[in-house]
Amino acid sequence: MHSVRRRLLLGAAVSVAAVLAALGVVLFASVRAWLVAEFDRGLLAQAQALAAATEVDHEGLKADFEGGQPAEFLGGREAQYFELWAGDKPAVRSASLGRHDLPFVPAGPRRPAYRSVTLPDGRPGRQISLSVRPHLDDKEGPVQGAVPPADVTLLVARDTAHLAAALARLSWLLGGACGSAVLACLGLMAWAVGHGLRPVSAIAARIERVGRRDLTDRLLSAGVPRELLPIVQRLNEMLERVESAFARERAFSADVAHELRTPLAGLEAALEVCSSRPRQPQEYHRTLGQCLTTVRQMHAMVDNLLVLARAEAGGLAVSRNTFSLPELIDESWRPFGERAAARGLRVTRTDTAGPITTDRDKLRIVLHNLFDNATSYADPGGQVRIELARRNGTINLTVANTGTRLSAEQAKSVFDRFWRGDASRTDTGAHCGLGLSISKELIEKLGGAIAVDSTEAGEFVARVTLPQSRPPRECE
Repeated sequence: MHSVRRRLLLGAAVSVAAVLAALGVVLFASVRAWLVAEFDRGLLAQAQALAAATEVDHEGLKADFEGGQPAEFLGGREAQYFELWAGDKPAVRSASLGRHDLPFVPAGPRRPAYRSVTLPDGRPGRQISLSVRPHLDDKEGPVQGAVPPADVTLLVARDTAHLAAALARLSWLLGGACGSAVLACLGLMAWAVGHGLRPVSAIAARIERVGRRDLTDRLLSAGVPRELLPIVQRLNEMLERVESAFARERAFSADVAHELRTPLAGLEAALEVCSSRPRQPQEYHRTLGQCLTTVRQMHAMVDNLLVLARAEAGGLAVSRNTFSLPELIDESWRPFGERAAARGLRVTRTDTAGPITTDRDKLRIVLHNLFDNATSYADPGGQVRIELARRNGTINLTVANTGTRLSAEQAKSVFDRFWRGDASRTDTGAHCGLGLSISKELIEKLGGAIAVDSTEAGEFVARVTLPQSRPPRECE
């Protein structure tokens, strides 16, 4: 059942059927109880009439009827039965019983007892047991030693065929009414569900048209039911993210093409010049060195792109180990010390942090990128500042360099791929604007955060915050 319409109809049909069935059962039970009570009241009235005819004379206990027993007690297809029991023995019975006896059920002194029985002719019936006190009949002379017995029990029974037929008709009537009501409700609900789901179909048709030409189309919220508004809003937000992602991917493709085109053009030009005429071996050697440097730069850029793509796709496994962060900083700074000295940079460093538990290799990549940026973009003779501190269970690393010409607004874009904001960042050869993008992805996967700022004093500041021992957001 993958259809919402079918699920709604099936659920509604089952619910309506259950409610109507419960109501039918309650109604049937109530009517049955009422009919049985009416039947019992008829039995009681008949038994009371027979009790009035019960007497004791000089012949003994009898039921005195004028003109003999009533016709219903004589026999036939719809015969009724009565029987008088004195103590534990039958004393008087109706002609319809013949030699049979009704099941003896003692009655209370003031309350009759009712019971469903099988009549002597095999029909289902209902019986009343009534305790009666016969009156003395001394019209034909005194009854010697006759004392009205107190334990005379009158049994009256008749068949329940009419009652059973009425209950059967009632059950069929209720069943038919409930079934018809369920079918009628199912039809009405089918129409109501179809009408109620029209906005969903309209939204689906609108979504189908999105993206055929561009991704700027949005779903309109006018006329949309209140229950569907959150879905429309979330879909519009998702479309905005998809449009933004496509725009970034288009820009990324253009940037990659541009970044690769420049070194490829350099390679082509160098090789064409080199092959234009015969040259000395040292010239070939110099040209090959230039080409090798360009290829290595391209190789580094491709590697950075692969790392960035894997990080964004969640394909980088994060391992955790405990190590000394100052020692890792020493190790990571070592390749840049010569460059800093060649450019006359003053390097200051402050360490007040101890061990950290995180992914050493990924943090080394981040440090490499930060140190590369600082030593490459600092002004000649400027300063590089490295500060390491521990505050409230976190490790705070600051890497700053002087000589930036970025505004505070431009600094917000440094994490964008291939972004470079000033002249000092456009002619750097090996730098293509991926280092800080990779650093941001890796720091976030380590459970930390990175932020940058360009101060009015001309200092570019990168601040990294890492948990000292808290596990990263993505476990190994």
